[in-house]
Amino acid sequence: MTVYLSLLKNKQFPSVKLWFLFLTIFSACAPLQKQTAATEEQKSANPINHAKIPNNFEESPHHLPAKGYFLKQLVKGLYFFSTGKNDTLFAVTSEGTLLVDPLKEAGESLQKAMLEVGAPPVKMMIYSYGDLGRIGSAYLFSDNVRVVAHRETAEFIRSFGDSNIPKPSISFGKSYSLELGGLRVELKYPIREGGRGKVIIYFPNQKTLMYVDAATPKTAPPKQLKISNIFKRAKGLKEALKYDFESYVSGNYHRPGSKIEAKEVLNYYYATKSANKKALQSIVSKNKVGNKSIIENCLRLLEPQWSKRLKGFEVSAKEHCTTWTKFHLRKTLATTAPKTETKN
Repeated sequence: MTVYLSLLKNKQFPSVKLWFLFLTIFSACAPLQKQTAATEEQKSANPINHAKIPNNFEESPHHLPAKGYFLKQLVKGLYFFSTGKNDTLFAVTSEGTLLVDPLKEAGESLQKAMLEVGAPPVKMMIYSYGDLGRIGSAYLFSDNVRVVAHRETAEFIRSFGDSNIPKPSISFGKSYSLELGGLRVELKYPIREGGRGKVIIYFPNQKTLMYVDAATPKTAPPKQLKISNIFKRAKGLKEALKYDFESYVSGNYHRPGSKIEAKEVLNYYYATKSANKKALQSIVSKNKVGNKSIIENCLRLLEPQWSKRLKGFEVSAKEHCTTWTKFHLRKTLATTAPKTETKN
């Protein structure tokens, strides 16, 4: 300001204007430079590139139909039902309706859907596993109904003690086959996961398979998976993919998926494990130590392909890389640890 007044006294108006203009521009640019620097720093700290590139994501419909649910006939007599967030199946036969998972928040909507297609009363229910959200409206369909579930699911229901959830009249161990009005269903318990008896439900003649939470179409697996869980999920999904099916029901989507979409999720499990192993080898070869570097390298290897294929990749992939890092480091330590000699 002193310089400005001095120039005024000397009547150097052109110089004053230029100097004032320079100060104005500099003041305006300074915050912008700081903001740009902060943005660049943030980008460098995050190995995932969020560039706007066309992807393979699929957004769920924002609005349900006026009736409050989605209903689709997969093949004659077999129907897919969804609330937009949770889904299940029911089948119409000459001896009555078979219902899989009477969803807790959708019991009345399921009843409406059955009336919509002229389905007879429910004669059999299958519980996919012991989860109250999946089977919480069973009491609405419990009159003269046979209930089939895995032994762990039956034990869960007994221990919970909810009178609104009928106990299974038929429980099984490894596998079970049933028929109702010419409809055949095969049930298999592929691997123990959580102790609640999650089973594969397969309709061979309809080429339809249901396996809850194993693989949501176009979506990365959930992020909070421990080493044992990530192995079990991959192993269970691999077992499910051995079946001959075209339609796949995940338990939590607005439409049925396909075998190709289920296999894509299994390939993602394999890719995360492989990328993490390469990242670990790269860090070791450069004599750099630190889980953070391994995880960031793992993400960089995965990002070019998977960020555009599976929704939620940017949320889940970091934790999957972290889980595989723990696995590979544990395995490395186990193989490199000195063996103790036993003395006689």
